Amino acid sequence: MTTKKGVWNLQQVRDKQLQSLWDYEGTLSGSLYLWGTGYYGAIGNNKADGHNPGPSVYIKSPTQVPGTWANAMFANNGDNNNGGIKTDGTLWIWGDNSYGQLGQNQSNPHRRSSPVQVGSDTTWRKRSDTPGSNGVSGLASFIGGNNACFAFKTDGTLWGWGANEFGFLAQPGDDYSGSGSGPGPHKSSPVQIPGTTWRIISPNSYGTAFGIKTDGTLWAWGNGENGILAQNNPSNNDRSSPVQIPGTTWKTVLAFGGANCVLATKTDGTLWGWGSNLRGQFGNNTSGPGANYSSPVQVPGTTWDRPLNAGSDISLVLKTDGTLWGMGRNEVGELGINNINSISSPVQIPGTTWKDGAGKQGRMFAIKTDGTLWAWGTNSQGSLGLNESSTIHYSSPVQIPGTWTSVHNWNEGGGGIK
Repeated sequence: MTTKKGVWNLQQVRDKQLQSLWDYEGTLSGSLYLWGTGYYGAIGNNKADGHNPGPSVYIKSPTQVPGTWANAMFANNGDNNNGGIKTDGTLWIWGDNSYGQLGQNQSNPHRRSSPVQVGSDTTWRKRSDTPGSNGVSGLASFIGGNNACFAFKTDGTLWGWGANEFGFLAQPGDDYSGSGSGPGPHKSSPVQIPGTTWRIISPNSYGTAFGIKTDGTLWAWGNGENGILAQNNPSNNDRSSPVQIPGTTWKTVLAFGGANCVLATKTDGTLWGWGSNLRGQFGNNTSGPGANYSSPVQVPGTTWDRPLNAGSDISLVLKTDGTLWGMGRNEVGELGINNINSISSPVQIPGTTWKDGAGKQGRMFAIKTDGTLWAWGTNSQGSLGLNESSTIHYSSPVQIPGTWTSVHNWNEGGGGIK
């Protein structure tokens, strides 16, 4: 492949391979909506400020969060927080604060049911703030899990705050076995993760985080259970500083969800998984308690774009042709194939124009190129956002009204931008 000035270098090739994600980047601005179980005020509508289930807690249809939001938002994947970045580059969060997740430099764990600003910085990275020439869109610039939060700044630095068990915040030397109250390892204001060229961050619900740098290298830190740090060592060695996972052509990584497993794509279109494969979520026709991998194993196929869900024993992955594929657990119809049979090899979810999606705890959401939003799986407490009181499960996609540009999943429901 050549240009007018000669042969493309490796950087240009990588940029071209990421172009489909770039194209998706500029269309995410709009109003932020959330739905689900609003424990600790996680819906952000200044209601349900508590942990007592009741009519005011269960939000069964999309509810707007006050404010003017930029083209970046996130719904926390581990606990009861949500947040977003506004157009002015400020960062806001709401919900639980038991471990300092609100970033208010407070030891008093007061929850908030409406957005509060994290510090005074205006340089938090929105999705449109592509870092250098390797910016990847369709991926969160503000994300959380296991009672902690992570966010990028426009200079490529990565910051974290909240719970720090297992070295989750990558602060070498921390005694990360302490409790969540009073002095200890947890951080109630942002601390910098080592490094200055971070592009992607994906934490899980067990205290492990994964990050990709602009040079295509992939790094991991925190909880090492089930060999999830991919160091070819099945022991449960935790790491409080980033360790590199072999390879220099990583494109995306996702550890989002309630199971200790990871999916990642390379720039050549291959898909890789490691950690727990209990329900066959790696799609290689293996499953069971002994099917754990402490180094990456390839999922069949070479046209994978990016993973959309890698937790709760189910994988949801987008291909470059707009088809959507699932593998693993299917007890409540979370594979979207109109049955409840679990499958340990990739199976296509109906449709050919999918562009984005997310999943968590048996709930799946996905957007098509026409802006329609679809949901399937468990509808416990109306968590699919269909404005239904029924807890019926859906084993095939059903539409959520509206025209959407992005969708996210969180511990107790879903969210998106219109």
